Amino acid sequence: MTIDRFWKEHSGLKRSGSWYVVYEDVMIVSNLQKSQFGAKYYFNLGIWLVTVGGANKYPRQTDCHIWGRFGQFISADRAAIQTLLDLENGMADDARERDLWRLLTEDLLPIVKRADSLPHVLEMFRDGCFAQALMTPEARELARVQAPFHEGDLG
Repeated sequence: MTIDRFWKEHSGLKRSGSWYVVYEDVMIVSNLQKSQFGAKYYFNLGIWLVTVGGANKYPRQTDCHIWGRFGQFISADRAAIQTLLDLENGMADDARERDLWRLLTEDLLPIVKRADSLPHVLEMFRDGCFAQALMTPEARELARVQAPFHEGDLG
């Protein structure tokens, strides 16, 4: 599958159905979640902050400090992502793989590379990269304290 190939090529480590990219103080977690209503999938992404949660070896994506669907982390059209992950829509497999690979390498890979340390994650927060993602109160507080922002930035 395209997503497995992507993570293998970019230092991902697979455990219990999730992919992990481990940095010193940050961990990127991702997985595919199958819809209970057919052959549709959701691509989930999370960022674990060691400073906040300790050195959890393999946290679940839903336990991460910043988390959400892939589309909440990028500016790409969410409908396009949903189309690529809907195996019932009649899209040709080769076109699906090509378009998904492009989305992963052009949109996800820059996030994975940039989020390689806590200071970079805080910078991403300040830049609005997580505006649509969910964040724990502890992560929000850390961002407030360590990443100067304008009062309206936190919504």
